[in-house]
Amino acid sequence: MIPKKVFVYDPMVFPLKLWVCFRPDISRIKRMFDVLDEDNYVDYKPITEDDIKPYWGACRLTVRHKASMETGCLLLFIAMNEFNEGMVVHEVNHAYDEFAEILKIPIDGETRSYLTEWMTNRVYEAYRKEERG
Repeated sequence: MIPKKVFVYDPMVFPLKLWVCFRPDISRIKRMFDVLDEDNYVDYKPITEDDIKPYWGACRLTVRHKASMETGCLLLFIAMNEFNEGMVVHEVNHAYDEFAEILKIPIDGETRSYLTEWMTNRVYEAYRKEERG
C-alpha cells in the first residue's frame, strides 16, 4: 500500500500549522502526532481509538507533530466517498475554533473569514495534489 501523504501548511501570520490527510493510515497518524488532552487543554497525549473512529467521515484533531514539535490542527478526511463541500466547511470551522481558542483570537468577523477561507483553500489544494498522486 502506498502511504497517504500528510500535507502541512503554514498560515504565516499565526504560529500554528494545518495538516490535511485523505484516506489516512491511522497507525501512521498515531506515530506522527500526539493529540491535545482536552481534559486540561495544556498537555498532549498519544492518539487513541477514541480520538479517531474509522467509520467517521472526517475529523479534526488539535495535535503536536512529534518530530518537529509544531502544533496546530490535523484534518482527516476518512470516507472519501462522502467527501463534499459541507464536510470541508464543517471540519474547517472546528479547526478555526481550535485556532481561536489556542491563540485567543476573535471567534467571528474578518479574522474568522480570512482563516477559514485560507484553510478551505488548503484542503482543496491538498485534495488536488492527492488525486494527482
